[in-house]
Amino acid sequence: MNKSLVKKSVMQPLPLKIAQLFSVFILGLILVGSPASRLHAEQTKADDVSVIVSVTVNINSASVNDLAEALLGVGIKKAEAIVEYRDQNGPFTDKKQLLNVKGIGEATLRKNSNVIMLK
Repeated sequence: MNKSLVKKSVMQPLPLKIAQLFSVFILGLILVGSPASRLHAEQTKADDVSVIVSVTVNINSASVNDLAEALLGVGIKKAEAIVEYRDQNGPFTDKKQLLNVKGIGEATLRKNSNVIMLK
C-alpha cells in the first residue's frame, strides 16, 4: 500500500470535521440574523396585538380597571383620569375627546382606536 494514500486518509477526516463544524457554526450565525428569524419575531408580536385588538372597551361605561386592562399604554392613573373627565364632562361623543384627558396623547389614541367604543 502506498504511504501517501494512507496519510491522506488518516489526515483528511480532521480538517473535514473542522470544516463541517465551522460550516454549522456559520450557518447558525446566518440563521440567527436572517430575515426569517425576524419575521418569526414580528409574527409573534402581530399575534399578540391581534389578541389585544379583539377586545373592545366602552369608554363611557368602563370601570377604571377595565380601561387600564383594555387600553395599551393606559395604567390605573390614566384610567382614573379618563373616568374623572367623563364624570365632569359627560359621556364621550368622539374618540378624539380622549386627547383632552391629561396623559392621553396622539400615540395612545392611535394605538387604541380599534378597541375604543363610545356606545
